[in-house]
Amino acid sequence: MVARVVGVDQAPPKGTHGPKFRFCRADIRDEFLLRSILEDESVDTVFHLAFQMGEPKDEVHARAINVGGTLTVLEAANKSSTAKRLILSGSASAYGARRGNPEFLTEDDPLRADTLRYGIHKRIVEQEIEKAMPAVRRSLQVCVLRICTIVGGSERGDGPVKTFCELPVAVSVLLQRGGFQFISEPDLMKVFLRAMEAPE
Repeated sequence: MVARVVGVDQAPPKGTHGPKFRFCRADIRDEFLLRSILEDESVDTVFHLAFQMGEPKDEVHARAINVGGTLTVLEAANKSSTAKRLILSGSASAYGARRGNPEFLTEDDPLRADTLRYGIHKRIVEQEIEKAMPAVRRSLQVCVLRICTIVGGSERGDGPVKTFCELPVAVSVLLQRGGFQFISEPDLMKVFLRAMEAPE
């Protein structure tokens, strides 16, 4: 059961939130402040969802947020006395859109993203997390969820999925079956709850 939710971001979230929600302003790269929030709020489960989307104009800044920020969250959770579980939002984009990919990818398939920056950063994050894991305390469970494109009624407005789905034609590679994978927001929430509540 969720006693309360602490949202951490540089800007407060839009919309209304229930009485269990509290917002804390912080930069993802500030490990000391993140750890202080975890301690002060007695956070036991950390969902790391912060990531700069799309193709960034400033590659250095985007990498500092995406890769460096994720490692900072790992470090803060590792040093926290309250955090027991860290759930990271990875992406199916880390596999890369490669000709040799099977129709259904599994966790054992290699991460080979090398074109779009978002996928590259998601791949690098997983590689860096794997390198860092030997130094992580055993009592902190770390889980990476490779999430596909999320669809639903949130505040994303005119995003690329909506634009694509409203096209009068479908796009596919010549003589190849086109395929896209989506997950609905309610189904993703079920995945998050399962990741939070599973014994291991």
